[in-house]
Amino acid sequence: MLPAYAADALPVLGNHFNFLPCLATPVDGGCMLGKKPLFGHSKTIRGFVIGTGGAVIVGFIQFLLQNFDYIQSISLINYDLQTSLILGFLLGFGTLLGDLIKSFLKRRIGITSGSPWIIADQIDYVVGALLLASPIIIPETNYIIAIFLLSAILALTANIISYITGMKDVWW
Repeated sequence: MLPAYAADALPVLGNHFNFLPCLATPVDGGCMLGKKPLFGHSKTIRGFVIGTGGAVIVGFIQFLLQNFDYIQSISLINYDLQTSLILGFLLGFGTLLGDLIKSFLKRRIGITSGSPWIIADQIDYVVGALLLASPIIIPETNYIIAIFLLSAILALTANIISYITGMKDVWW
């Protein structure tokens, strides 16, 4: 799940440091559905590029670390180069796709961009990541439960840190 966690965090950093400003265009291009934004201004092409690219890089690092016996002993899959890069892409893109779908649903029920939707805000990216990565790996049920619990805790912790450091306007 490390590529997914990177994909979830890196767009916030990219926005905070104004990395690749030419790609700061909203994914929905400002389109509206009814009187509500399709996804919202915070879902950008830059976020998808940075998040997915970062996830692929993390997948590559996992491939490099596969040479260590300890890493091999705790890995769920064999990280050959091709699998690492594809899995990094799928986990990263799935993370962002899950977040995008959640944003679409939030707009439909009247929750504005940046406003909380407790539970959904903590697990949307996990659902997207696991679904897109499922052609390569479907973890056992106990791992999936652990992933959801750990991911919710990490999301809340990351949001609090991002709020304290001024990278986000809300802590949830």
